[in-house]
Amino acid sequence: MKVCGRSEVIEQPKEIKQGDEEQGPRPRGAFFMAPAQASYTPTLHRDEINSRALVIDTETTGRGATAEIIEVAVCTLDGELIFESLVRPMSSVPRAAARIHGLTTESLTSAPIWDEVWRRLEPMVSARTLIAYNAPFDARMLDVMCAGYRLPRPVVRWRCAMRFVKEHFGLRRAPTLTEACQRFGIEPGTHRAASDARATAALLQRILKSSPKG
Repeated sequence: MKVCGRSEVIEQPKEIKQGDEEQGPRPRGAFFMAPAQASYTPTLHRDEINSRALVIDTETTGRGATAEIIEVAVCTLDGELIFESLVRPMSSVPRAAARIHGLTTESLTSAPIWDEVWRRLEPMVSARTLIAYNAPFDARMLDVMCAGYRLPRPVVRWRCAMRFVKEHFGLRRAPTLTEACQRFGIEPGTHRAASDARATAALLQRILKSSPKG
């Protein structure tokens, strides 16, 4: 797997008190948490599956209020990977999370911190339509990470592929990405950001081809 932007720079501890106006990377142990609740994320409309849209996926240390992004990838709807990076977290990766995606605390020690990752990623996604499978979760995680590093909130147009699949097939329960891929004979992702992003893109393209717009 290609890992973009690895860095050997380790931030030195520095105390930041509440109310400080200092900008830039947060120090270890001083994480400004953003609200745990995600704002409403509209479902994806088939007309939005176009060249202006990008697909994003993240891997995290968990799903709770203290979770952090540890991998992020972005691809086009044709499946072309345009960004991929590991992210060094401030806290340890729980074993339960590591069993899912295989990323451990030790494997991330040389990865860049979120401040470095986002400064390269933000110009690529700013003002674009960002599609994610279970977009409310990915949107909340990006908000949390940017808030934690005192970076501006992402200015993107989020759309949810999972809700699109659920509504397209009239399902009572939203299928997982693996379940949705299996329905169309698409190889599912491997719980890594790049493979899951590409699987989502392939799924959307297959749905469009199987049900042409009338």
